[in-house]
Amino acid sequence: MFEVVLDYGQHAPGEAAALTRLALALDDAGDLRQAIELLEQARALRRGGGALEAESLNWLGFAYIHTGEYARALTSLQQGLPLARAAGHKAL
Repeated sequence: MFEVVLDYGQHAPGEAAALTRLALALDDAGDLRQAIELLEQARALRRGGGALEAESLNWLGFAYIHTGEYARALTSLQQGLPLARAAGHKAL
């Protein structure tokens, strides 16, 4: 449906957020594979970004739940949890 190609060395600050929003819309529309691809790209852009990377991992986990890939969902969510906690999200 959409093809997104990024040069990871020269991305604008809002690209990861835009990719995430597009991925969530695709998820809602039922295009789960494309949504996951975009969420993976967003996560790559946010790697090392603490709370932002945790957010990407959270959405990625939910996308995997929607595909029935529960082991991958668990892995994503478990990777994001310590990042979110380290960033001060005390509710987690």
